[in-house]
Amino acid sequence: MHKRNDSRFKFQFAWLMWMRLEDICTVFTDGDWIESKDQADEGIRLIQTGNIGMGAYLEKEEKAKYISEETFNKLKCTEIFSGDILVSRLPEHCRKSMHYS
Repeated sequence: MHKRNDSRFKFQFAWLMWMRLEDICTVFTDGDWIESKDQADEGIRLIQTGNIGMGAYLEKEEKAKYISEETFNKLKCTEIFSGDILVSRLPEHCRKSMHYS
C-alpha cells in the first residue's frame, strides 16, 4: 500500500487531476438498482456499494446478492469489465472507488 506522500502515488494518480471524466469514460452510469424481488439465490454476482473500498474490492460473501441471467438480460443490467472504475456516490461510502480487475 502506498502512502499519500509517496512520490510513486503522486505520479501514478497525477494525471487524474487534469482529466475530465467525459474525456476518459465511454459509459458513465448511476448503476443498476435491483429490487429484492428481482434477486436470486445464485447466478450473476451483484456488486454493491459495500463492496467498494478505498481503491480495493471488498469481498463480503455473507452479504452477497445475485441475479439470474434471465433477469439480468430482461432488466438490461450493466456488465462491468476488467479496467472499469467504480465510484460509490452514497454519503457513507463517499470518496471510495476501485479499479475493477
